[in-house]
Amino acid sequence: MSWYYTREAGDQGQVLTDEGTPPGVCISDIVREGPLPMGVALELIAYLADVLTIAQEDKALHGDVSPGDVFIDDKGSVSLSGYGPMRAQGRAPEGRPLFPASDVYGLGVVLHSVLATEPLGAIPRTRDAHDDAIVDKLLSIDWTALAALKGRDSLIHFLCSMLAHDPTERPA
Repeated sequence: MSWYYTREAGDQGQVLTDEGTPPGVCISDIVREGPLPMGVALELIAYLADVLTIAQEDKALHGDVSPGDVFIDDKGSVSLSGYGPMRAQGRAPEGRPLFPASDVYGLGVVLHSVLATEPLGAIPRTRDAHDDAIVDKLLSIDWTALAALKGRDSLIHFLCSMLAHDPTERPA
């Protein structure tokens, strides 16, 4: 059995859970048309962070968050699918899911996917090669939409920390 969490749209949106496939369009399909506007991307990640927080409180851990697990419906609600059986492998460099650090890494993968014109692709698992690949991928993002934003460098650093090789270096 698999289930998903949904963060309803709006400032007071609740986080709910249901079984099956979430309603809406998969974010992977949406970003084929190009990166999301920065404000939309940041709101999406904030909603997913709400989902991950509630799921963690429920002791439901995902283990391998990816763009293919994220859905947006016509009301602006955001769902994260793929909860259910424990995963043996994940995309994070540690390989096996290490909670909640692996989910934070996945959140970074999703943020990259909605901001970049090229997919993250396969990232090496060794520390130096991983870090070099992540820096190259982050440098390829067009950050000009944030040029006037106070805290722009902090946001870039935050994304980089979400994708850190060492799970202890990722934000909680």
